[in-house]
Amino acid sequence: MPEFTAHLQTPARRRAAETRSGQTRARLLQAGLQLFSALGVDGVRTRQLVDMAGCSQSAIPYHFGGKQELYAAVLARCAQAIVEHLPLPATPPTGTRQAAQQLQQLMRAFVHALLSAPDAGTRTLLLAREQIQPTAAFASAHRTLFEPLHAALAGCVACLRGSGPSDIETLLRTHALLGQAIVFAVSHGALQARLKQEAPTADVEMIAAVVSGMALAAAKAAPA
Repeated sequence: MPEFTAHLQTPARRRAAETRSGQTRARLLQAGLQLFSALGVDGVRTRQLVDMAGCSQSAIPYHFGGKQELYAAVLARCAQAIVEHLPLPATPPTGTRQAAQQLQQLMRAFVHALLSAPDAGTRTLLLAREQIQPTAAFASAHRTLFEPLHAALAGCVACLRGSGPSDIETLLRTHALLGQAIVFAVSHGALQARLKQEAPTADVEMIAAVVSGMALAAAKAAPA
């Protein structure tokens, strides 16, 4: 009878173990986000990660394989969280009106993705670090987020200007448009100092409107 009872309990115990395992993995990802964004992947020790996550040293190799793999998972999670909020068009715009609409929608959504989430600032800082000092995980994040977003915006810019989507000036203008949004995430301290207040979430829509309007104007502006 005890063996039979134990057998009946096995699925429940397994589910409980899976739940605990999932919670440990989630805590490691959150600890990684906080520490990697602040210190960079090379500046973080595994002991710091497990201490913040409240788990054993063996949890990192068990769930991820190692610190570098944990970093790659954190970076991939950040990129995916942003791209899920972007209305990436299936095809390039066919006219200037559609191009203007797509460009502004993309820029608005990008601003909200960068600024609205509770951990948006930390997430954006990590992505910015990866841009400045690319690691082995850069290629995956680039394919997930930067490349499709850059390509979609370049298609809009090209249509508005009558240029090619792969022209150097088109790509440079596209990169500049992205910078208009990113600066609000990585330089919020300067903005708060100028506003003499902590910018509330309600102001994100105002920022999105300003950035999308400036992006459209910049996309159409004549070269200097």
